Amino acid sequence: MEGTYRIEIFAKLVDDKHNILLFVHDLVIDSAGGKALQDVETGIYFDWGPDAGRYISHVERKSPRSEPWDLLEKLIPTRDPSTDIRQGEQQS
Repeated sequence: MEGTYRIEIFAKLVDDKHNILLFVHDLVIDSAGGKALQDVETGIYFDWGPDAGRYISHVERKSPRSEPWDLLEKLIPTRDPSTDIRQGEQQS
């Protein structure tokens, strides 16, 4: 998966028969990034580096998948312990 990949962004105006090329950019995945992608839990992300004048890649591992209930519990600062949102009914 190592190599240079070209991203091309097109638009099409309503009632126009032709696409318009808006943006073209090459993204480079080096050998370390290509090797990291062999792990299905890993992804490569590109962030714009204004000083470098190009997108810079970085490798990240996916976070362990959490259940929606876990997210809700993090968003609710205090929870009545007598209510279990996983069960959807009041506990006694």
